[in-house]
Amino acid sequence: MVAEGPETTKSVYQLSQKYGMEVPIVELVYEILHKDANPKILLELVAKVGLV
Repeated sequence: MVAEGPETTKSVYQLSQKYGMEVPIVELVYEILHKDANPKILLELVAKVGLV
């Protein structure tokens, strides 16, 4: 089992932005960990667009 943390999420998010990659799950986790987004609201939005 591998567990990644806030710093790894930040690094992956920054690389995705730099290279123009779409990584919706990383973006959601980044918003929760680094921008204090409400996880419940984000998960509801994800469910509406069919990512989960």
